[in-house]
Amino acid sequence: MYHPPTGAGSDLFDDEEFEFIELRNTGTEVLPLAGFVLGGGVDFAFTNAATTLLPGESAVLVENEEAFRLRYGDQARVVGKYSG
Repeated sequence: MYHPPTGAGSDLFDDEEFEFIELRNTGTEVLPLAGFVLGGGVDFAFTNAATTLLPGESAVLVENEEAFRLRYGDQARVVGKYSG
């Protein structure tokens, strides 16, 4: 979610703090994320060897977890906070 529209919590956080990146395993096997790196605009590296995505599972990287939870709720699995 890049440049989300103004909405719930906009009076508490800058709109950019509601941004997130959704990851989804569309395959049929468990996807280990250790060693996976995002760069080129955002920076994040998965260093926890236990972080995996099951087949069909989604997870999110967030700009600000408090802002994310306020606007989008507790349903999504947050696996990290990116910078940039």
